[in-house]
Amino acid sequence: VGASWLIQIRHGHTQGGSVLDFITQSIVSAGQSLWDAVLVLLLAAVCFCLLAVIVKGKEALAAGKRAAAEIRVNLSLYFFDAVCVAPLIALLVEVVQRTVRESDLIIVSPARWESVGTWGTAFGAVFLGDFFPTGVTAWSKHGCFGPRTPSTTAIPR
Repeated sequence: VGASWLIQIRHGHTQGGSVLDFITQSIVSAGQSLWDAVLVLLLAAVCFCLLAVIVKGKEALAAGKRAAAEIRVNLSLYFFDAVCVAPLIALLVEVVQRTVRESDLIIVSPARWESVGTWGTAFGAVFLGDFFPTGVTAWSKHGCFGPRTPSTTAIPR
């Protein structure tokens, strides 16, 4: 049931349109991600370049020329990430969201999170989340991964 929408896409029976629409939306989303990445990178680059020139003057320009090859490699990896990796992560996030929604695993509705705003969501995620046991350590404390071994127990001081 959780992955039924993937089967629908595979067979060309999506609710919102055809598979071509889905692919087009994915390409547009990748383009938007790339544009957002360029804007963020450009703003950061301008700020750091101005700071370097203010602090070091002509020495900063010489250092920039020496680092040009490394800058090209870093930019190539940055754009590859924005074009190829970001859409895959977005797809995985969508799969998880739909699976949680279709399996009725939502504890707090998205509307509730939107109603408390950004600061309320941050408070809920950071502060309230500390009161709930999560991760492997919480599961191992409750015996879900079998009996405790000396490697999983805390060393007394």
